[in-house]
Amino acid sequence: MDVVRLFTNLLAVHRQQLQWGLLGEECLRSGEPNYETLRASLQSQVRAEESRRQEDFSYLRYDPERGPRELGQGLESAAQHWLRPERRTAAEVVRCVALQRFVSLLPTHVGDCVLKQCPQDMEEAIYMAEEYLNNTPGDKSLTPPRQREKHPAA
Repeated sequence: MDVVRLFTNLLAVHRQQLQWGLLGEECLRSGEPNYETLRASLQSQVRAEESRRQEDFSYLRYDPERGPRELGQGLESAAQHWLRPERRTAAEVVRCVALQRFVSLLPTHVGDCVLKQCPQDMEEAIYMAEEYLNNTPGDKSLTPPRQREKHPAA
C-alpha cells in the first residue's frame, strides 16, 4: 500500500473517531441522551463507510504504469477492507459479493435505488428491484444495464 493511501486511510479513521466523539458529546450536552438518535447516526456512518469500501473495491482498474502486481495487491487489500473476513462468516462474504454483482448488473437507476435501501440478502434485493421496476412507468426492456469499463486485468 503506498504512503498516500495509508495516510488517507489514517485521516479517514481519525475523522470518523472525531465525528463519533462529537456526536456523543452533543447528545450528552443536550440534557437527556438520545440514544436512538446516536444509534441511528452511527449506523448511518457505518453503512456509508461500508459503501465506500465496496466502491473502493469495485472501481479499481488496471493502470499500465503501475502494472499487474500493484493491481493485484490493491484488489486484495480493498477486498480485505470491504469484506472483513476476520469479522464475517464465509456465507456473509458470499452474500456481500453476490449482492454487489447483482446490483452492478441491474440498470443504473434501479441498482442505485436498491443500494439506497440497504438490502440484507439477495431475496430482499430482488424484491426491491422488482418493486421499483413494477412501479416505474415506461418500457423496462429498453433500460440498459450498468456499463463498466472493460480491462483485461480488472
